[in-house]
Amino acid sequence: MVKVDPQRTPHGPLVESLESRRLMAADVAELTTPAFHAKIDFLPITAPAIAPGYRGDNGLAFGPRRNGLTYGWHADNVDNVVGRVVAGASPDSPYDSFGEFVGPNSWWAIAVPNGQYRVKIVMGDPQSLDAHYKFEVEGVQALDYFPTAEEPWGAAVVEVNVKDGALAMKGSPGGLNNKLSLVEITQIGEPLGVTWTDATDLPARNGRVEPGSVQVGNKLYTFGGYRRSPDNQVTRAVDVLDFETNTWSLIGEIPPGAAESHAGIATDGEWIYWAGGQLGGGADLSALEGTKSVWRYHIATNAWERYVDLPEIRFAPGLAYVDGVLYLSGGNDASRSNATDTHWVLNTRSRNPSWESRAALPRAGDHKGVAVVNGVIYAIGGEDGHGTSYDQHADVFAYDRSTDTWTPKAAMPTPSSHFEGGTLVIGNKVLVMGGRTQEPNYTTAQVRVYDTISDKWTVLEPLPFDRLGGVSGIFNDRVYFTQGYSQVQGFAAEAFWGELSGFGV
Repeated sequence: MVKVDPQRTPHGPLVESLESRRLMAADVAELTTPAFHAKIDFLPITAPAIAPGYRGDNGLAFGPRRNGLTYGWHADNVDNVVGRVVAGASPDSPYDSFGEFVGPNSWWAIAVPNGQYRVKIVMGDPQSLDAHYKFEVEGVQALDYFPTAEEPWGAAVVEVNVKDGALAMKGSPGGLNNKLSLVEITQIGEPLGVTWTDATDLPARNGRVEPGSVQVGNKLYTFGGYRRSPDNQVTRAVDVLDFETNTWSLIGEIPPGAAESHAGIATDGEWIYWAGGQLGGGADLSALEGTKSVWRYHIATNAWERYVDLPEIRFAPGLAYVDGVLYLSGGNDASRSNATDTHWVLNTRSRNPSWESRAALPRAGDHKGVAVVNGVIYAIGGEDGHGTSYDQHADVFAYDRSTDTWTPKAAMPTPSSHFEGGTLVIGNKVLVMGGRTQEPNYTTAQVRVYDTISDKWTVLEPLPFDRLGGVSGIFNDRVYFTQGYSQVQGFAAEAFWGELSGFGV
């Protein structure tokens, strides 16, 4: 958080004046007071016009503006607010200018009522790529981006809590030439919720349990999984759901030698990585073999290639991709039942990539949910005793890549696992749907959401049916959920749409 000096504000101590104003509003008309919303365009004083809907910032020091808001810089910054009009380069006029943060103590802030906010930032300069946009809002890392000729602007959305009457932002250590083009700020506070309806127009092609799944853009990919019970046969099929056309298609098969289930899965947008997992299926689960092979699927060419093997066999590990690096944690060893706490990383941008050890998970486990929020990796739930006792976990751990440390977070409402494909990141929140719970009712329809800002869980409306090992995606602000095993429906292909509220999507 950037501390805003009350002596720099013309109207006295900032926090006190805003707090008294907020209390008065609450006493008189709390239910009708509109939520705070502002869009700021950073542009020089000589700019011909401000984009519709925006307020202008010309680099003046923090203080009240004629437009009724109070905002500005740590000091006069007029000389560092620059226009960079490049014909055809920017998607909109606010992208054509920026305010540059010069010096380690440079900040920008805006007076707002205390509360929770969703903040969108866009940074960039179409004439210069000499930058590392590394930026934080209220102490929350928002952007870590190197501009390219193809995309000179970096954008991010974060949610933050304001407790001192000012929403402040600044460059993070290691950043270079931070240039802020625009800011959009929206106060949020609507209760979190989801309402489910049957997606009768979009069932899966077939019922599967525990396929690997990942969304890339508007397409949801599913790989392998169990195809039928009770003999636990598997499939190599690779299906894709195109949300734009509302169609499922079979696009190929997992190659021989790669796992059909229980693999870690992650994507960088070009490749989908498929790490470790289980070879084949059968009624005798204890006889099934695992693999340490890693494969990757090239999305554009619909082609597979063998990649860098894991150091050891792993069943059901967690896999995440962040900034060119794969992070694989936990899973079972070759016994299929003994959980591990190992944590390996691989730099995909290296000429000779290899897996290296990092800080171990605080608790060994398999079938965890994995989520990446603002560069932080979250390991959620999981179990040990896979195939035997299925002892469920409620633990949540956050991994800081810069310090190689895991930090315990608020525990899940119910110990659970087998919801890897039912885990979605929505802004700064993680939605977790279905999964396995402790015996005797070992499948669940529970839907819960974890707020990474407040470190709290909320239980939402459950799925229409219990589902273990399903898949999910998000499109047009709606959640899509399908497949998995239900004690009521068996191997299910029926799908559901979830209408979200309070997520700010």
